[in-house]
Amino acid sequence: MTTLAVDHAVASPAGETAVPSPLALAQLTDEELVLMGAEHPVVVLPHYEQLSPAAQEVAVRTAHRSLLAHGVELGPDGRSLMMPQEISDLLDVRAGAEWVLVVRRVETVERDGEPVGVATELYAHAVAEFVLLEQVSGDGVHEFVALDRRSLPTVLAERLRADGTRDGAGAPIRLDLEAIAHGHGDVDLTQIGPLVLQVDATVWRRGPQNAPVLLGLMLGSQGSWATRAEFGAQGPVELQPIAADAAADLVVELFDQVTAARTR
Repeated sequence: MTTLAVDHAVASPAGETAVPSPLALAQLTDEELVLMGAEHPVVVLPHYEQLSPAAQEVAVRTAHRSLLAHGVELGPDGRSLMMPQEISDLLDVRAGAEWVLVVRRVETVERDGEPVGVATELYAHAVAEFVLLEQVSGDGVHEFVALDRRSLPTVLAERLRADGTRDGAGAPIRLDLEAIAHGHGDVDLTQIGPLVLQVDATVWRRGPQNAPVLLGLMLGSQGSWATRAEFGAQGPVELQPIAADAAADLVVELFDQVTAARTR
């Protein structure tokens, strides 16, 4: 467990309310979250979930010893952990947020001469105008940052940027996914070129919700494209050309539209 504190001043035009700077709060591992009973219905535990049950037990015991070594105290029963107040508050916000923006980012990198997809998960737990941003790496490290909802586009833009992409152009690309899955239909994605970054986003709601809206973004070396559909929808999908730097704006637009429509 690592706790952090970062504060930067943000200038704002005269007469406007200043947007607070993002504040780095803490880093927790998969195993530490499991040990604290802080599993979340939509947040992945990429390292922990790939372990065998026996290895999971060992990992949690190791996390327990690590927390004690870093000064976390045992509770009165001699077994439970007395977490620092800032961690308890963080986990309370995470557990209680009604809305969560879920973003999966897969960037193509070269390893040993072969293209490999490196995945990062992002979760924006929203409570009114407060957002707890959780970034999860492939090795199971969860980085938590507190931010004002107004700064979400800027923060996401930093995390959804990739070099070597190009703006999309031309007519929409129509894909019949069902036909393709059954070995039929032609797929010509030369307008995208080699994929540099793929972004998939949706909005999760605690409690009842309608069919989730899914946003898919493909940013390639020859063009960038987006598709949007409700989960379970039938029929072909269309890829629309987009600017290569529009990913964050489209993701935030989805978040704003879904939360506004379902809170009326």
